[in-house]
Formats: sequence, structure tokens, C-alpha cells
Amino acid sequence: MNDFTDALMIALRSGQEDPTANQLGVRMKALIAELSNPGVAKTQRARLNRELAQVREAYRKNLVNR
Repeated sequence: MNDFTDALMIALRSGQEDPTANQLGVRMKALIAELSNPGVAKTQRARLNRELAQVREAYRKNLVNR
């Protein structure tokens, strides 16, 4: 596992206390699953990467505001 995966697992566990963090964590997990699929087209992969970056930033802001 890498640092991001570890952080994601911690986020999903801590999201049980915060519904917003939970939703963002679940979305990050889904995006990572889609990105790990080798059959995803390059254009789709680019869109998923952009969305993942936005979700990560939203999650970070949510943690800062706690």
C-alpha cells in the first residue's frame, strides 16, 4: 500500500462520524477502482483523474474545517 491508500482507509473509517467525509471517501474509493481498471480509455482516465483531484481537495478542506 502507498501513503494515499493508507490515508484513504483512515478517511473511510473516520467518515463514519462525519457524513460528508464518508461520501467523499466512498467517491474516492470508487474513482480509484475505476482508474485501476486497465480497460479505461485515456480520455475517461483523464476525466477520472481530474474528478479525483477535486474530491481529494474537498476532503482535505473538510478535514481542515473540523
